[in-house]
Amino acid sequence: MQYLNRHDLVDHCRPLQRVPVAMIGARVLECMTESDRDLLFPGEVIRGCVADRVHFGSKLGIVIEYVFVLEGERSIRAFGQLPWGDPKATFDKAMAKLEAGLSGRVGTGPRIALVGRLGLILRAAGFDERIDDLAALTAYGTLTEALAPEIERFCGDRVAIELLSHRLGKRAVLRISGAQDAGETTRAILKLYKRGTPVAATAASTQRKLAERLSNDVAVVRVPTILAELTERSAVLMADAPGASLRSLIGVQRERGMQSAGHCIAALHSSRLGDIDPYTPSHEWDLLSNWITFIAEISQRQSAIFSRALARVRADLCEVGGSMMVPIHRDFHEHQVICNGASATLIDFDTIRLGDPAQDIGNFLAHLHFADLQADALRVECADALLDGYRLGARAGLDVSQRNIDTHRRATLLRLALMNWFSERYRHLVEPLLDEVNAP
Repeated sequence: MQYLNRHDLVDHCRPLQRVPVAMIGARVLECMTESDRDLLFPGEVIRGCVADRVHFGSKLGIVIEYVFVLEGERSIRAFGQLPWGDPKATFDKAMAKLEAGLSGRVGTGPRIALVGRLGLILRAAGFDERIDDLAALTAYGTLTEALAPEIERFCGDRVAIELLSHRLGKRAVLRISGAQDAGETTRAILKLYKRGTPVAATAASTQRKLAERLSNDVAVVRVPTILAELTERSAVLMADAPGASLRSLIGVQRERGMQSAGHCIAALHSSRLGDIDPYTPSHEWDLLSNWITFIAEISQRQSAIFSRALARVRADLCEVGGSMMVPIHRDFHEHQVICNGASATLIDFDTIRLGDPAQDIGNFLAHLHFADLQADALRVECADALLDGYRLGARAGLDVSQRNIDTHRRATLLRLALMNWFSERYRHLVEPLLDEVNAP
């Protein structure tokens, strides 16, 4: 990949032209000043930086997730933003909002910097002017006045706060650990959403309904218990699921976990939830087309490498039809299942829709294949265990087409290839992903 010249770098009115340079972590690190580094990662020695993921299509502009490698082989994430408008004006506006949210607090200020040569705004994870309370929680590890009453009711007033995940401008997930007066340790999960979004209320309502539908299957399949809805803060507090992520299991435990995952998604498909928006093959195609268009705007030559796989998936999606429509997770993969002995908890219902049950299975199998490529080891028996668990948990009449599973698996593999073309860590896996899409 070629570097752009200095003239291109300062053309802040054309963020798409700056993406190729911003995708090179070493270049980003080179353009950062010492004050930028001290502000974002105070007291740390930065050994390297890699671009990990790109998000586009929002009012924020183009967002790039970076992994900064610190001394001692530790790593920490940060967000880079290439705004559609003037970077300096966008930076000043973001700073003003963050400082207002931290007003009156003593300690670390907003960890956000403007890398002027790239027109790139860098934020440490947890600093987001669109999500109320997040910066105060991550900067100081203390509850805000708006959150304290509900959280202290379940966790006590001596809490520790851990940021689990963050999607800039959209949502963040935090674990709250506390101690009750009796000395008992409690843990809860706090999900914060972008200010004013209805997603929090919708996801909480869906989760409650699903818990009711699964009440007869609670010995095997669970969903997190909602402790409180803080609608005015666009937040949901729920009980932390006991156990370990399916992704972390190995050996016999992993195979059993796969069976539990299959049982979990079958229970969701059998739940008969109502009032859900549909997700059809045309929606999947639109998603893939948007990725292709985005890549083509950056490099027409690079977008051509996806053409054969794109044609294959399009032909397959056009033939998907006649499938039953059931509640589907739509983001089902190993990280969405928490295993605890013979039971498992299904999490994260933000993307639930009404669609083909094969979409969830195909999506899971594609992510499993991608994880195996990263580990350089294929574990076919895990896929078999998932399908065995699905058959055990499915209600009578829940019929999933193998052809549709294969189609959705290919579509997700293509999506993963498109996304990881922007990743310095996983770009080398784009070709094997495309080979799998094109396989007979």
